[in-house]
Amino acid sequence: MVLSHLEVENFKSYGGFQRIGPFKNFTSIIGPNGSGKSNLMDAMSFVLGVNSRDLRSSQLRDLVHRPPGDTDHLNLSCRVTVVYVGKPAKLSSGGDDDSEESEAEDANRKETRFSRSVNGKSGSSSYSVNGRTMPWAEYESALASIGVLVKARNFLVFQGDVETIARKTPKELVNMFEHISASADLRKDYDEANKAREEAEGETVHAFHKQRGYKAERKELRGQVEEAARFDAALVSRAAEKREFFMWQLYHVGEDISGRETAADDLEKEREGTEAEERKAESVLKEAKKGMNRRRRDVAAKEKKRVQLAGSVDALHPDSIQASETLKSLKKQLSGDEKAFAKQKAAASKHGDALEKIVEEMAELTSREKLLLRQYEEETAAAGGAVLTEEQEAKYAEVREAAAVASAPVRQRLDKVLRTLENARARAREKGREHGEIDRVVAEAKKGAEEWRERRGTLTAAAEKAEAELVEKRVELAELQERRKGASERREAIDQELQKLIMSLREHKDEGRRRRDDERLLSAIGALQRHFPGVQGRLVDLCRPTQRRYSLAVTVAGGKHMDAIVVDTKATGFECIKYLKEQRIGTATFIPLDSIKVPEQFSPERTRTIEADGRYRLCADVIECEDSVRRAVLYAVGNTVVCQDLDAARELCFGDGQGGNRRPKIKAVTVTGGVISKAGTMTGGLTQEDSRRAGRWGDIDVEKLRARKEELETERQQLEVTLGAASRGGAAGA
Repeated sequence: MVLSHLEVENFKSYGGFQRIGPFKNFTSIIGPNGSGKSNLMDAMSFVLGVNSRDLRSSQLRDLVHRPPGDTDHLNLSCRVTVVYVGKPAKLSSGGDDDSEESEAEDANRKETRFSRSVNGKSGSSSYSVNGRTMPWAEYESALASIGVLVKARNFLVFQGDVETIARKTPKELVNMFEHISASADLRKDYDEANKAREEAEGETVHAFHKQRGYKAERKELRGQVEEAARFDAALVSRAAEKREFFMWQLYHVGEDISGRETAADDLEKEREGTEAEERKAESVLKEAKKGMNRRRRDVAAKEKKRVQLAGSVDALHPDSIQASETLKSLKKQLSGDEKAFAKQKAAASKHGDALEKIVEEMAELTSREKLLLRQYEEETAAAGGAVLTEEQEAKYAEVREAAAVASAPVRQRLDKVLRTLENARARAREKGREHGEIDRVVAEAKKGAEEWRERRGTLTAAAEKAEAELVEKRVELAELQERRKGASERREAIDQELQKLIMSLREHKDEGRRRRDDERLLSAIGALQRHFPGVQGRLVDLCRPTQRRYSLAVTVAGGKHMDAIVVDTKATGFECIKYLKEQRIGTATFIPLDSIKVPEQFSPERTRTIEADGRYRLCADVIECEDSVRRAVLYAVGNTVVCQDLDAARELCFGDGQGGNRRPKIKAVTVTGGVISKAGTMTGGLTQEDSRRAGRWGDIDVEKLRARKEELETERQQLEVTLGAASRGGAAGA
């Protein structure tokens, strides 16, 4: 069938209904920029089933034509119809008449109309052939019936397709040709037949090995039968010899037993006596040691207490000496004052006696004077108040003067006695004051002595308390020393482990090993994981070899897939690619777990055949990972076999070189990085990139070593703090 014309309605820049055609065997579309050439190609691609993302739009409703000023664009829709005719058009030789005749012939041919429309409101797409609406699968089959393969895209050549095809690998080109030729439809039958062939070959090889094993077993069994007969005869002879030998041994053993039993009884009695004495001596020694240790501790404690009390007494001795000397001086002064006071008291008593005599004499004289005055007054009164004559006055004066003269010595002696008495009383008052002062000093001295005694008792109690605290501090010091000893031992162990970790880190070349591109890719993966929950991470970070010696083999077997990012669905992969493109981070390969095709695994018989030889292991079996990413690992390594060396790989892939022992196609890798592909090509040697990739699992070990190193350093710092506190506590206890 041949393309006749194209009908476009409200598609992109084509408003309304437009009929474009007819198309000839060779038709060229020309026009200025913006005239709709690319949109015409997009319309052709759209009706033939190309996705919207390949039509320079993010969603289907963006394909609907929107007139200027129209706000109700959700109610619009677009439709594109491509019309095919039953016979191909003839090449025109030129001239208008020929064109009119060819158009008439096309009109008379049967037309097939393929249509695709988009609802602007829901954004959904519908398909129809000759007006009958049908699902996409049926529509795709109808296109395939006229030779249009949507998946192979054999109907249009887009921009960059030539360059893309030129860059395809041979395997990708084969897949493209298979899709174009429709031979890909037979892939399932081919895979089933190939799987049956491989199983048959595996069963044949297994049967061959079993037959060869049976032959070896028969030969071995025959030799074993002969060896068993000889062994049975030797057993009979050996039994007779052993019986005679055992009888001889039993006789001598019996003799030895009787003699040794007697000696054993004697030794047992001696041992029991010795053990009893030893237990007794040990108990005595133990008690003596306990008593000695107890007395030693008591002596040490009492000696220390004596030294402390002697120090306290020495500290108090100067003050007590001074106080005792002061007390002696005060007592001596007090005794002297008491003697002086007694003398003064005796003198005062003598003066009192003299004073009493003088007072008596004065009283007598006074009474006599009063008597005389009274007689004088009486005589005067008797005389009738007469006035004395001069002679009487003179005589009276003489008598008075004689009385004064006669009483003068007495008055003088009285004055002297009074003055002496006053002086004695003054001295007595002074001595009384001095005696009171001495009593006060003595009371203060007694009070000071009492205070010193109280202080001595306080110091004694403080010394006893200090002794008890010293014992406690010694116990704490012993505990601190024990803790310090344990901390020191732990610190030494940590130092040794740190030395080992540092050596391991040096061996792994930990310093500056990561490349800038890897760090950039890791940061990009971290950003993707934050934005899209379905991102699992790089495959190399999600799996690791079961043993370190398989690292290089797993790296070579996985190839570029080891750097791919594992995602849960294809939609997540598309979103990640869009994000990388928008952020200009770079490019990455994604493995969607829901759509990857895992290669068919070997049959159990073939697996047993391969693993029967210790030189071979399936690559998938030497990789450990989570079950959720197992499909990605199987997709990356497939049925690759890990071999011990290149000779084993060559034997597995090519057999023994004989035509009858030709092996099936197997991809094999060696633990040193050699590869034998299914096509038979051999690759050897080791590149820096392979070494770097193989060392990435070592990077994970290095991260663990670094984390362990930081943990040990933190613990060591805490131990340093503990040891410092123990040192300060020990110094304080000392």
